[in-house]
Amino acid sequence: MSVKKQLLSNLFGIGLIDGLNLLIPLLSIPILSRVLGPEQYGVYLLIMTIVMFGYTFVDYSSNYVGVRQLSQADSIAEKGGIFVNHFAYRLIFLLLYILCAYLSALVMYPPETSILVLTIGLPYLLGYMLTNTWFYIGTSNTLWLAILSAASKVVHLLVILLLVKGPNDLATALHSMSLPTLLAGLVLSTLIFRQYISLPINWQQIKQGCINEIKAGANVFTGLLAPNLYNALPIIVLAAFYSKLDYALLASAIKVVGVIFIVQNVFAKAVFPILSKAGTGDGKLTKVLQANLLVTTAMTAILFFYGEWLVTTFLGNQYAGSYQYLIVLALSSIFVGVANTFGQGFLLANGFDKDYRKITVYSSIISCIIMCMSVYLMDLFGFVIAMLIARLILAIGLFSSYQKHKHSVVKL
Repeated sequence: MSVKKQLLSNLFGIGLIDGLNLLIPLLSIPILSRVLGPEQYGVYLLIMTIVMFGYTFVDYSSNYVGVRQLSQADSIAEKGGIFVNHFAYRLIFLLLYILCAYLSALVMYPPETSILVLTIGLPYLLGYMLTNTWFYIGTSNTLWLAILSAASKVVHLLVILLLVKGPNDLATALHSMSLPTLLAGLVLSTLIFRQYISLPINWQQIKQGCINEIKAGANVFTGLLAPNLYNALPIIVLAAFYSKLDYALLASAIKVVGVIFIVQNVFAKAVFPILSKAGTGDGKLTKVLQANLLVTTAMTAILFFYGEWLVTTFLGNQYAGSYQYLIVLALSSIFVGVANTFGQGFLLANGFDKDYRKITVYSSIISCIIMCMSVYLMDLFGFVIAMLIARLILAIGLFSSYQKHKHSVVKL
């Protein structure tokens, strides 16, 4: 497959999936928040937060190390071996995460909530694991991935529209996400097994391969997990210290700016297998950076001029105050584009996993300290200022590492 066809295939598949991941919540949030009521909707968001936090642990390093390996593999047997090794540890990490999440829920939440963590989290994360998005991206074969992922999202929306009528339908709303995801994952895994896996399976070889992959992906996993020190964790903590309205203004700004991050994520995932095939020269990386900055700057400009109108039109006039957060977060997305280019597009694509881990961990620790001081001095506005600084620090660190290693990579 040519580079152009591979890029278009990845852009179509990932774009459709991530686009629906953005569109469906935007359509369902106004419905669920009214139908379920504040208390039950809060439980809904809590369960989904726990589930989505599990993505990082289930994926571990497959989205980068696994995709990188697939992009360099030639034979079906070699790709099948890579799949089985990653599949094994992803299943193990899934079960461990669900167990820890359920036990934690038993301690922190009412019994009915902890039951939902188990009954929703297990099928949802199992379906997510079985979907094997990383493998379809790595092999640039995203058609069925896009179709089945889209179908599961549409089913979720239809169930909400037709069957969720009141607070007592919380479980229905959650199962409409988990069960279609599980069904889609079963089909997608079956397609992979039929095409790439040969019987009999050497279990001893899988065990050793699984251990090797866990060791190989440790640096990437740590690097991906570290930014939660200034990103996800503060967002969760802040909800406990500020009024629902004040927090809603910040959360709505994060949701709107999330459009930019979705687009950046689609582009980063689409070009990663291509950049991983061989050394990334300055020419390729410059084009990736230019494309990243062009799209990000254009979307930031739209939010700068029309952001307040978009927020009030979609969410209501009571959310107009989120505009001040929106602009700062939008500006920070420019640094995210730079960080993605040199972090994923160069360091991870060329195997500099340890350098990537060091930079993200150190920058995250520094940014976490800045975040605490900034929120203490400026409240919620301090959060967005700290996010801007944190993303700038990360971008500078990754660019510096690129400058250090760029001459050691074969240029194409």
